Amino acid sequence: PGEHGGGPLLLAFFAWEELLPGGSRRSPPMEPSSSSSLSLSSQLADDKTTRVKCLSHLELDPESTVEEFLTCQRDKLVGEMETLTGLVLSELTEEYAKASASLREEFASQKAEGYAVELKATGGPHAGATFRLRVAGEPCFLGRSSGKKFKSNGVSLPKDGEVSTTHAKLVVQNGRLVVVDVGSTNGTSLDGADLDEYVPAPLQKKTGSTLVLGSSVLKVTAIKPLAVGGGMVDDHDHDDDNDKAVAV
Repeated sequence: PGEHGGGPLLLAFFAWEELLPGGSRRSPPMEPSSSSSLSLSSQLADDKTTRVKCLSHLELDPESTVEEFLTCQRDKLVGEMETLTGLVLSELTEEYAKASASLREEFASQKAEGYAVELKATGGPHAGATFRLRVAGEPCFLGRSSGKKFKSNGVSLPKDGEVSTTHAKLVVQNGRLVVVDVGSTNGTSLDGADLDEYVPAPLQKKTGSTLVLGSSVLKVTAIKPLAVGGGMVDDHDHDDDNDKAVAV
């Protein structure tokens, strides 16, 4: 076992019976299970010096019984495995603690306090228009209004008569970007599903979601988390074009 492999152990077993005191065997001869074992036994029978060296190499006592030898080897193996297991477990525990601490620091430093969002009108009277928003502490409103909060950091759709004055809003809740219908007349849908009034619906992290307000269709073409301090969080879910689009 161990570093010596199965070969030397087999040699030792045959040598053992040959070296018992008085030249007699304590147990019946062991019949090898293969022709290679028979050949090996024959070679050992003619070379007592080799047998003695084999026993010495494995630290065997010629006076011990086969049962004692096997018990001893078993105990040695169990001890070695317990030691090795303890070392491996200790190393894994240490690596886990380091990795966990590193991840906590990384997430703490890059915790999103908001999102930079780009919406493109693909249908309705404002088709072709692009809206770039920063959704952070304050919500971004979507509607027919031409008020300052709609034009400066929101979505103003004055040409769409089916859109309510204040139709919906984008807001960050518990770190998630959500859209909320704020009691519009004709309702809001997200990816084909009608939204309940005042019930937040999370936008998909990846781009491609579609919002419908009145007759206006808005496709989400970019979503980028904003790190603490207003900088961008590196996110490989977005391509280079989208990164450029929201860096405003």
